[in-house]
Amino acid sequence: MDEIRTIENYLGVHPDTELKEVLEARLAKLREEKSEVKLKGKKITATLIEYHDFDTFVESKYGGSFEVVAIEELNNYMRWSFNVPNVAHMTKEEADKIRSGNYPMYSTHMVVQCLYEDGYLEEGEYEINVSW
Repeated sequence: MDEIRTIENYLGVHPDTELKEVLEARLAKLREEKSEVKLKGKKITATLIEYHDFDTFVESKYGGSFEVVAIEELNNYMRWSFNVPNVAHMTKEEADKIRSGNYPMYSTHMVVQCLYEDGYLEEGEYEINVSW
């Protein structure tokens, strides 16, 4: 892209240059290459959940006070993605604490794994939408 600007600037300053044909041909080739660049990615199908609905859901299953935004340090206009099943490693004691409403302040993944193991979440991809 810098080369495109450089050639355009040069031709703007020196429109009658001997190199005009060569530079215009190079410019055309660079623009064609630029137009062929495609954004790579894959489409996914995910279940979209509002953050406050997720908090309410977790609390309805295990009690306590749960805040995904605080735990994961999410910002406004963000989405937090996770897959189920989730491969969160935790001890039986950690899982028991979650199930009694005592949530770790460092991993929502552990909570998600408990929800899955207890039959509250289906397998799939999920996104929690943050907007306040």
